[in-house]
Amino acid sequence: MRADINFTRRGFDLAEFEKDVVLYGQLSQVRARLAPLAQKVTQTAQIAGSDMMVTADDVYEDINRDNGETAAVQAARQQMKKRYPQRKTAEKKAKPSA
Repeated sequence: MRADINFTRRGFDLAEFEKDVVLYGQLSQVRARLAPLAQKVTQTAQIAGSDMMVTADDVYEDINRDNGETAAVQAARQQMKKRYPQRKTAEKKAKPSA
């Protein structure tokens, strides 16, 4: 059902508006189909990020065990130390007191 075009603003383009309505409906269908895939991509990225952090924590722990014996390792350690400033504090809080 169409309203009388005389009641709309002068610059209103009914044909253009109808195209926008059709396009919006089509894009809504595409979005509905892509949403489950997008969710899977997000979940996979989160899992990969979690795995990456576990590995990074292991590497950081190994680098700290070097005790300054290897100069190349110490350069990496200094860089990582900047990215893990609260790691020791967080570990102390996480470990229960005996």
